[in-house]
Amino acid sequence: MDKGAIAQLMLPAMLITIAWGAPFFAAMASVALLFGLIFFGWGVTPTIAIRVYSQITEPSYAAAPMFVLMGTILGATGVAEMLFDGIYRLFGPVRGGLLVAVDLICTLLAACTGIAAGPVATMALIALPKMLVQKYDHGIACGIISAAATLGVLIPPSGAIIVYGLMTELSIGKLYAAAYLPGFILSGLFLIYCLIMPWLKPYMAPAAPPEMRGGSLKEQMKLLLLGILPVVFLIVAVMVSLFVGICTATEAAGVGAFGALLVSFAYRKFTMKGFSRALLTAYRSAAMIGGMVIGASFFSAVYMGAGGSIFLQKILKQYDVSVTVFIWLMMLLAFILGFIMSQLSILFIMTPIFTPILKQYKVDEIWFAMLFQLNMQIAYLTPPMAPGVYLLKPLCPPEISIQEMYIGIIPFIVIDTAGMVIVYIFPSIATWLPSLIVKAAR
Repeated sequence: MDKGAIAQLMLPAMLITIAWGAPFFAAMASVALLFGLIFFGWGVTPTIAIRVYSQITEPSYAAAPMFVLMGTILGATGVAEMLFDGIYRLFGPVRGGLLVAVDLICTLLAACTGIAAGPVATMALIALPKMLVQKYDHGIACGIISAAATLGVLIPPSGAIIVYGLMTELSIGKLYAAAYLPGFILSGLFLIYCLIMPWLKPYMAPAAPPEMRGGSLKEQMKLLLLGILPVVFLIVAVMVSLFVGICTATEAAGVGAFGALLVSFAYRKFTMKGFSRALLTAYRSAAMIGGMVIGASFFSAVYMGAGGSIFLQKILKQYDVSVTVFIWLMMLLAFILGFIMSQLSILFIMTPIFTPILKQYKVDEIWFAMLFQLNMQIAYLTPPMAPGVYLLKPLCPPEISIQEMYIGIIPFIVIDTAGMVIVYIFPSIATWLPSLIVKAAR
């Protein structure tokens, strides 16, 4: 029997192993080892070792935990709380002002951390109690936190994009450039929903009482200049340095982490306890991503070496599957897996499968990467897995039920889906900024 056909059994074998309770990276590695021994015998081990070593020593790998460190320093030292209070006071007179503040802060935190877990925890501790005190609807309060935090999956310095670039050997700089517009468009769509819904149903998100608003114009300008702009300047500086090519992703991550440290000193918010907590979070992020990169490298090496992708290409050619059908089949598969798996797990499973086929179809890989990342945001919200919900639930008071949280995220799942369709219809949203990088390089 064709090795490529047998290699298709690797995916269901891995899913079964995960269902038995094995950690994801261990499931990928063990299944890859079993099939590698079947296909190639013990001679597979040196090849696997070389591939894994080349992946884990890639300099870009260090960028993800460093960006996490940047965001956690701002969160653990109290700068994020001060930033939130400043933005909320500016939007206090607006119905749903807290929702607007959560969306904007999560967008900024997404541009700091590159992950969703940090913004979820930060907003659960800072924003959720304020929304409950002001009698916000439980569903919309939890929905905006869970959904806006997922912007970290897409907006640079997204850790998922770094891993995607490592897996597909695409330029992380170009992937970052491609992600800015889709990410900010999604943030804008969330913002529009947070402004419209409270006007249609005022009881869901009332305006802040007078004592919690920004006060005079002078006080509002002070909030803007001292409480908001320094952090925004840090984030924009990191983004611009990446875009114009002054820094690589790894260098920008180091500069961002150091800049966050300086901001915490400037605001007199630095504490050794907070800094230690930030370092621990970054270490855990590095360990998690490293383990998954090793398992995925192992898995993809065996799958590709056995001819798994070539077998799929033959099947697609035999049945004359069009590029449009293939793209939406991949999107549908990723969406279905999102019900039961985390987004990084889906990324590691699917990347070895679709990457060679995209080259066969001559699909713009940067554009497809953005469609895939948008799909991963939906995976973060779709139950029963729904990491965005389950990260938030333990931090919620008992009166908020899981059913209310599921209902609250439905509108944001619809918005995420609309964003993916918009990028599909208008590819230039994802390809315009990367094309500017190419022109500048020439």
